[in-house]
Amino acid sequence: MKVLSITTFIKCAICGKRQAKILCDMPVGRGKNLHIKNDRENSFKEWTITCDKAVCEKCSVEVNSGIHFCKDCLSKLKG
Repeated sequence: MKVLSITTFIKCAICGKRQAKILCDMPVGRGKNLHIKNDRENSFKEWTITCDKAVCEKCSVEVNSGIHFCKDCLSKLKG
């Protein structure tokens, strides 16, 4: 049996040239859904929705340790 090797190369959403290795962490909203625990007990779970634009290392800015924003989101913050 022959095994195929597939590599995924996602281009940067900003420059379109380099390989995207980072997803933008800029918060863009909040999400909520029903979390069913059992027949008597239910609750809502909330989470932060982030931009998630795939960008390369040159088109991202590290704003804190492990937190990256894309240049588009950073320009929105600067106004």
